[in-house]
Amino acid sequence: MSGYSKKLEKEFVLKICRPNYLVNNECSMLKKYDKIACKCIYISEEDRILLLEKLEPGYNINQIKNREERIKCFVQLMKKTVIEIDDKKYITYEERIKKGFLSATENRQKYGETAELVPIAYEYYKEIQNLKLKKYLLHGDLGVGNIIKSGNIWKVIDPQGVIAEEIFEVIKFVRSEIENDENVTQAIAETVERLSKLIPYSKGVIAKVTFIELIRVNCWRIGENDIREYVNKKLILAKEVLKSINSI
Repeated sequence: MSGYSKKLEKEFVLKICRPNYLVNNECSMLKKYDKIACKCIYISEEDRILLLEKLEPGYNINQIKNREERIKCFVQLMKKTVIEIDDKKYITYEERIKKGFLSATENRQKYGETAELVPIAYEYYKEIQNLKLKKYLLHGDLGVGNIIKSGNIWKVIDPQGVIAEEIFEVIKFVRSEIENDENVTQAIAETVERLSKLIPYSKGVIAKVTFIELIRVNCWRIGENDIREYVNKKLILAKEVLKSINSI
């Protein structure tokens, strides 16, 4: 919901958050990001309401039609969203992983094919952990829909605040790239290849964290009894990413 305030002399967006959404975390992250994020004008944690700056022109990074240019733009911004951990009130990606994977393991019938892929995803996650990479505070939801043009610069919206290794900041963007392309195999190959040239991680590592995220999201969605069509789509994407990992 958007509107205009004479008092504020600017347009704003009224965000009514879900009951389980940590409203204060989003406002806190927006303040940490400062000039690279929309501003939080007002917060009511009790009512789960945020009053946010409306960004103009307001279109997202998908307006950049060339994938290579889109990826370059993403990486430039991503490097600014990965920040030092100043407190530990934020959820860790490891907590997200273990909760979803445990639920799938304990109820294989409900989780179906997703449960069968959980052991592979968890092995990949342990591989990443064994690299002993430094952990940071991440945006946690840096997909194309949350990177918005504001004047002549790109800004972020809807940060979740997640503690994890830097490489996990790419997972939502890669997901967006392959979800929005009819040729999934090509999208995976191009996105992973081009990202690996701009960030210090191999194609295999980028593909593996993407697979981990797709399985994690499916575990969460199934746990929430979400629509099967959505779950099946993510399962298809996960299998395509797994194929690409095996061919790298």
